[in-house]
Amino acid sequence: MLKNYLVIALRTVSKQRAYTSINVFGMAIGLAVAMLIVLYVRDELSYDRFHEHAASIYRINLDAAFNGQALKTATSPAPMAGVLATEYPEVRAVARFFASFDDQGQAVRYEDRAFLESGWMWADSSVFDVMTFPLLRGDARTALAQPYSVVMTDAMAKKYFGGDDPLGQTVYSDGDAYRVTGILADIPSTSHLQFDFLASLTSIPWVNQANWVSNSFHTYVRLAEGKDPVAFEQKLQALVQTYVRPQVEGALGVSFDEAVANGMRWAYFVEPLGDLYLHSQAGGTIGRTGDITYVYVLNAIAVFILLIACINFMNLATARSTGRAREVGVRKVMGSTRRQLMRQFLVESMLMALAALGVASLLVWLSLGWFNQLADKTLTIDFTRDAGFFAGMLGITLAAGLLAGIYPAIVLSAFQPAAVLKGTLPRGVRHAGLRNALVVMQFGLSIGMLICAGVASRQLDFMQSKDVGFNKNQVLVLPITSNSVAAETMHNTLLSDQGVTGVAFANALPGRLTTTDAFRPEGISGNTIFALASAQVSHDYIETLEMDLVAGRSFSRAFPGDSAAYVVNEAGMRELGFTLEDVIGKRIEEPDDEAAVSGPIVGVVRDFQFESFENTIRPLVLKLGGDMQYALLRVSPVRLDETIERLRMKWADIAGGQPFDYFFLDDDFGRLYASEQRLGQIFGYFTALTVFIACLGLFGLASYVTATRTKEIGVRKVLGATVPQLVLLLSKEFSRLIAVAYVLAVPVALYAMDRWLAHFAYRVTISGWIIVGAGVVAILIALLTVSYQSIRTALADPVDSLRYE
Repeated sequence: MLKNYLVIALRTVSKQRAYTSINVFGMAIGLAVAMLIVLYVRDELSYDRFHEHAASIYRINLDAAFNGQALKTATSPAPMAGVLATEYPEVRAVARFFASFDDQGQAVRYEDRAFLESGWMWADSSVFDVMTFPLLRGDARTALAQPYSVVMTDAMAKKYFGGDDPLGQTVYSDGDAYRVTGILADIPSTSHLQFDFLASLTSIPWVNQANWVSNSFHTYVRLAEGKDPVAFEQKLQALVQTYVRPQVEGALGVSFDEAVANGMRWAYFVEPLGDLYLHSQAGGTIGRTGDITYVYVLNAIAVFILLIACINFMNLATARSTGRAREVGVRKVMGSTRRQLMRQFLVESMLMALAALGVASLLVWLSLGWFNQLADKTLTIDFTRDAGFFAGMLGITLAAGLLAGIYPAIVLSAFQPAAVLKGTLPRGVRHAGLRNALVVMQFGLSIGMLICAGVASRQLDFMQSKDVGFNKNQVLVLPITSNSVAAETMHNTLLSDQGVTGVAFANALPGRLTTTDAFRPEGISGNTIFALASAQVSHDYIETLEMDLVAGRSFSRAFPGDSAAYVVNEAGMRELGFTLEDVIGKRIEEPDDEAAVSGPIVGVVRDFQFESFENTIRPLVLKLGGDMQYALLRVSPVRLDETIERLRMKWADIAGGQPFDYFFLDDDFGRLYASEQRLGQIFGYFTALTVFIACLGLFGLASYVTATRTKEIGVRKVLGATVPQLVLLLSKEFSRLIAVAYVLAVPVALYAMDRWLAHFAYRVTISGWIIVGAGVVAILIALLTVSYQSIRTALADPVDSLRYE
């Protein structure tokens, strides 16, 4: 029996090539998009799951507050790990990581090969007891036990040593010699910690400091099986009383309880390893982070497109019912039961769904490279490893085929042979209430996505074009990986180039500024401190970035005392309680339990964007000096390539072997909204596909309507109706459907985008032209879609139409 169903189904499908092609292609697009999104979402949800003890690993974070300023950071103090390892029996292993927060990179050299490597971190030797990073060569127990030892990934070993044995070799970083003690398997792309080199943490001179109020390390613990992380988190608060309390009192000069009574908070909390990538509440992280909101959005898109593809199938199959009415009547007269007819139609539906799955798999294979580039992923499909994935997609396909085919099967199998052989279609087929509702749903989703795509595009354009408070264009940035060369010498040499108009140095860049320090106006009681972002800069920093001074002056070589002076932004001025009229000359200090540092405020710069657009501009303090990590060069756009080549030669002379690995500040600043930009592009492409698939469904409905009104159109033409009048008549019904879809979609889309925009401290308003434009686009697309069928039917000879009827 099944063989007979398949033979008939194949025969029917082959006779209806145009219909089959449209139906299969529409379903295939929906399945392909769903498959790509499932691959993306699966990758997002799989971060850090590869660790053997992933369910028992947690990161310890700090939750603090000063004068109403909340600070949640992923960092913790240096001595915490030792205390946890010795005093907390539920801790099986603990390890600290240290890395540059701003991804500056580390200069690594072996013989004549030197590169700036962004994947350099330091870690405790116990890291292999906490996490699963397999060593291909070397002993995990001893690989990082000694200072100035390093393990590297297999890819880096080949890059630096080729076919030579790397173990025991020496590589140099920042003037220090590191002995290679192990080769790591390449770090999985689904690890939020991404590194190519892992050096022993004991190589850092101040790693064993006893300072509990300085938070510079990322501490991960592996709890014993079955231990409650909530109970462990509660026990961590004892560390505050035992170790943090006396150091805070020494720095503030008041009791800890008094500081708490005045709004200070200091507590530790833990986050599961599996939540760090998508759900972390802490800032100051190292490694990759994502956003669970975007996972939800993409899941919704996948469901919408699959739903629209199924709706198309139903509409197209029902539209064909007029052509198959006599077939059903003949089959019933010949003895076919309704159940047999339903099975036949469901087999046809399943057959086309499976064909669509095959086409969809081909489309995914062809587009995966493009999608990886768009989504910044390395997604792959392995037919052996991903058997579960394809089994799931097969299940979705069969379910979609069943869902899409069940309604047409019920409708077609219910035809009465006597009526259909006379040429009379059942009333339920002629009344297209359900089909109209489905088209309204399709275009409602499409219009909603058009509005969302328009708002998202406008927000992205706003972030790219917004005045950020400084001139980020034509600023070339050179990471400084060694401070062995005097800054003044480097400044004068670089500035001497004819293509360079300004040179400055800093320990952080706008977009990479993560340091927060404690400040208070001099003379204020000790329990009043303010947590302000801070950066160390050189002379000419404000001038090179073309920031606006609203009060006072910039740092100047003419004032030697500026080595202890500060420049604040407007938000910092307000936070410290000053105004433009009285701020210049006011002194602020940095509390310390040994010796406080203080100095006058000499200038105020206009607020500038140095963090994500999701955050309001924080209070900021700029100060001179420190180890500079970046050289910022304002360069002329004229003959830029020649300027860069001259700078390359100058750098080789003055930088002591540091790599000339430059980038431009405006490109780097774009990282602040890179994830939103990627999502906007993905959303735009998928919105276009959604509209396209919806048009296929509308084409099916137009085919049905024009087929059922052939006689009416013939009579109207005989009575004098013109072609434009007939086209308007046939299009009017679809216009009403689009209008209903528009009315239903607009409030839902506006609500969704208002929620999304609420994530941004600086956001656009949802303008009326986006809302109106989405409706106009939908109407035009719909009219173009149905016009082919409408015009063809209106131009037909009425004699043929009446004879046909």
